[in-house]
Amino acid sequence: MDFRFSKSAIYDLRSKMVRLDDRTAYCVLAACALMKKCGITGGAEQHCGINRLLGAGVRTDSDLRSWLCASFPAMNASLWDNCRKQADEFVEKGVKLFTWGDRSASGGAGGVFLAAAEGGGNPGRRSHRHCPGVLFGKGDPQIDLPLLAVFNSRKPRLVSPDSNWLKALSIFFEGLDPGEIALAGSTGTLSYDLASTLAQRSGFAQILVAPFALIPLNHADRELLKTYGEGASGIPILSCMLYAGSCSTKQAAVCRDRILAALANFHLVLEIRSGGNLLAALEEIQGQSPRHQFVLDPGNINSSNAGNYTLLTKFPEHTHRLKLDAVHAEKDEGRLSRGDAEHAEKCKGWRFYSKLETENSKLPQDGLSRGDAEHAEKCKGGHVYSKLKTDNSKLPQGNSKLPNFLFHYTRACAGPWPGETYRQYLMNLLDRHPLSGHSALETLIRIIEEARIRGASLMVRGRESVISWSSHPPQDLFLMRKWNRALIRWTVEPYGIAVRRDVLRSLGAKPAIYGGEQTYGRISEAEKYRFQLSRSTPSSSWRHEREWRLPGDLVLSRLKPGDGFVFVKTEEEKAKLCSHVEPELSIVAFDALP
Repeated sequence: MDFRFSKSAIYDLRSKMVRLDDRTAYCVLAACALMKKCGITGGAEQHCGINRLLGAGVRTDSDLRSWLCASFPAMNASLWDNCRKQADEFVEKGVKLFTWGDRSASGGAGGVFLAAAEGGGNPGRRSHRHCPGVLFGKGDPQIDLPLLAVFNSRKPRLVSPDSNWLKALSIFFEGLDPGEIALAGSTGTLSYDLASTLAQRSGFAQILVAPFALIPLNHADRELLKTYGEGASGIPILSCMLYAGSCSTKQAAVCRDRILAALANFHLVLEIRSGGNLLAALEEIQGQSPRHQFVLDPGNINSSNAGNYTLLTKFPEHTHRLKLDAVHAEKDEGRLSRGDAEHAEKCKGWRFYSKLETENSKLPQDGLSRGDAEHAEKCKGGHVYSKLKTDNSKLPQGNSKLPNFLFHYTRACAGPWPGETYRQYLMNLLDRHPLSGHSALETLIRIIEEARIRGASLMVRGRESVISWSSHPPQDLFLMRKWNRALIRWTVEPYGIAVRRDVLRSLGAKPAIYGGEQTYGRISEAEKYRFQLSRSTPSSSWRHEREWRLPGDLVLSRLKPGDGFVFVKTEEEKAKLCSHVEPELSIVAFDALP
């Protein structure tokens, strides 16, 4: 692209991130091991102790022992041997330490953030309040490129591939050159995982700032493998925590965001809430050492993007406004320093601005995703729609509530579907795959594509996977539908597959057994998969679902055309389903029934 990312006009914190020499690093690791034995596992208290050790110039075993004895009265020969052994193990596992920030500002201690570590009798809490003073690392984070960090407030678990922030992320990266910039990323939220996956797929080098401790290393490796696949081993990791349990999950996320904001040379801001920790971290770094921020225009300001407006108005000299319909950098060059003015001049005419505008103009206006719209266009007037007209004639006639059928209802799936890896899920969202939103209707389409209803054990005691069915037809959905706050979804939605009760019985389906713990104890091992805990209080009773359970998976090819049917709510949803799949079973839109 025309723009070149340059470090000339910005404060480059990474140039001051220095790896500790082996002897000093060993002393710090040994001190951390001793602090853990004394109940100091991490956080500001541990980092204040590290800062004091670095400020004292401790590098030899004798210096270390003297410092530990003076700082921790509980120190003895056994603890001394133990902490040295732990330090040897850390070194053997490849743990590295880095100081960063302006060391002269605190008399030799590193760090850029002020932490609330005042008072108390422990010597580690008296001298310095800079946290983190060091970063623990694995791999080589010294990348000779400026760093870009992507910031996005936490989103609902169910994400649409047509979300503005997701489109902006993908299109922004299309205009970048892997030879000019690298990613300072993270993991643990969908936004960070999407940015990291996109960077890896596009060939960008990256550094990962983890919201979890470096030890145990196998935990860090598992987290990376889930997102990065086979490429996980080559990605350097940094963390301000050495041991698991050092900080609460919430505090670890706050520290991660603040470190990323300081570590990166450039920020891409997608959607930031107002008044949250993430906005506070970005305001803090912009007030201390401003970065160039590319901020997605909030358009209609709401609770999810009000922080964007704050950054654009509070730091106009360092923000570039990005618009999806016609992205351009809005700068008042009269207010810029000479370096910033030159930087803004280079920003003019970015190629991805016109690309964003073109991309947006191609979006369908009828509510379908682009893939759905293209497929539906091909189907107009074709056999799919004429086929739909005859589906209802195949339904059993008579009682509209279909008492001879059991109904499997699909749900929205926040995250990967059964049988789909997390990485595949991320890739599909980035590619805006027509089914990547994982709505209840899209889950039904997925089932028909696979020709299989997969059993699950998440809501079942034991390890037996089952498929849940209900004798309630879609017309009675109001009798059983509840909002599940824990899973952030409705318990049932009006999409699924109906199968004749006698057919399911022949395959092994049986009614659920409702009751308390005593009931569970009386059930044989072979029948325990049928148990559903149900108490007398309405909020804890599930009897209204009238559930049946079928062990294992159901391969749809085992069903004859008259054994069941697929059901959706509306004719429009029926059309969307048939734009993707052509099921062997009939399709019914219940709202269209007389």
